[in-house]
Amino acid sequence: RFARRARPLLFLEYEVSMTVSVKTIQTFLFTAALVVLSFSDLFIFPVGGKLVFGHYIVLVFIIPFVLLRQPGAIRSVAIPLILILVSVVVNVNSAVLAIALFHTLHFIAIATLAAFPLDVVGRATRRVLSVLVVLIVVLGLVNAAGFGALLPDMLTVADKGNGQLRFKAFTTEPAAAGIVLLVLSRYVLLTDLASVRTRDIVFVLVALVLLFSLNGLVIAAILLATYFLETRKLKAVLILGVFIAVAIFGILQVPYFAERLARFDPTQGALGYGTATIRFLPYIYLGNELSAGVPFLVFGEGAGVFQAKFFYALGQEYTVNDRLAGHMAAMLYDYGLPLILAILLMYRSRSPGRMLTHLLTSAIVFFNSGIGTYLFILYGTFSLLEKRSERGVG
Repeated sequence: RFARRARPLLFLEYEVSMTVSVKTIQTFLFTAALVVLSFSDLFIFPVGGKLVFGHYIVLVFIIPFVLLRQPGAIRSVAIPLILILVSVVVNVNSAVLAIALFHTLHFIAIATLAAFPLDVVGRATRRVLSVLVVLIVVLGLVNAAGFGALLPDMLTVADKGNGQLRFKAFTTEPAAAGIVLLVLSRYVLLTDLASVRTRDIVFVLVALVLLFSLNGLVIAAILLATYFLETRKLKAVLILGVFIAVAIFGILQVPYFAERLARFDPTQGALGYGTATIRFLPYIYLGNELSAGVPFLVFGEGAGVFQAKFFYALGQEYTVNDRLAGHMAAMLYDYGLPLILAILLMYRSRSPGRMLTHLLTSAIVFFNSGIGTYLFILYGTFSLLEKRSERGVG
């Protein structure tokens, strides 16, 4: 009789133990993935004579762990995967299969990361965001105190035009740090607004300003708009708006920003955008291709085709930056417009305000990264997580 009573208790204890164990594994895996994606420069390893980003190593564990438990998770990216497959089949003679598989891996990574429990995601996101914000503010204080030269290369980068020290905080560049701040901050604002205090927003805005990046100033405006649309606290938003406006005005008086703005010269055509050339020129090239009658909008021209044609047409052109990259323009050319639309619609909301800020966030990401980047994995993952949270799917 005692054994019969004890047996359910023992099974209950075992079940609870297993649940705690799985939750612990989920917390560890998602936190590890978010850390290596948010601080990518810390986790680049030499493998076989090449440099490999650490998030691919973490994904080796995450993808099978999630798909064995939730095989249906892949459905969240089914449409993009189908569109990539269709493009490869249609362009079988020109598509590079290895590149198509590489991009497929990134969508699978997004689907599996977006399948983690929302409570796990929320805790990890708030912690990583806090660390990143504090790190950037501390870097700003160290530099203001005159010790910027002592900071390691993983934390800073010198502007190639005038040598101004800028902060990248273990990401690949200051603009990338801004995008990480944007994606993580937006998620917290949309899913856990009650925990956000005005001073939290101020610290994020300060961190964005301290990046010394024009992208950072645009991102600050997007986050401010997001905060207003979510809270409707006009007074708080006006105070923050005045703060960011004064900060931006003050920063634009700094010789560094004044010099960067002076590089803009539309009379020089595509190369008159200064440091923004690296972001705009691929899209200008797309416009030229369209006017020439190249029909890439439906199925694309094939995975990997854009880069070769683009660089050949430019003669491997360099600007004040490193060699130009195709970013999302390459995805539009290689796979067609339907894939870009599918990516944009990974997040859908009935709220016009949320959709507006999502599109603005997408524009920033699209001008600074492509499908084969860690920033795209972050963007896609949190787009799906925001949609899950809004629909109440834990």
